Amino acid sequence: ADMADSAKSVILKQVKNGIAIRMAVLYLLLGGKEREAFA
Repeated sequence: ADMADSAKSVILKQVKNGIAIRMAVLYLLLGGKEREAFA
């Protein structure tokens, strides 16, 4: 756990980003509407 919590570790950032990506993909697959970039 000490290595994962160290300042040089990117594991926690990767896990956090991976969850966000999976949530976004599931949202779109379940019929969510993609926002327009320049609305």
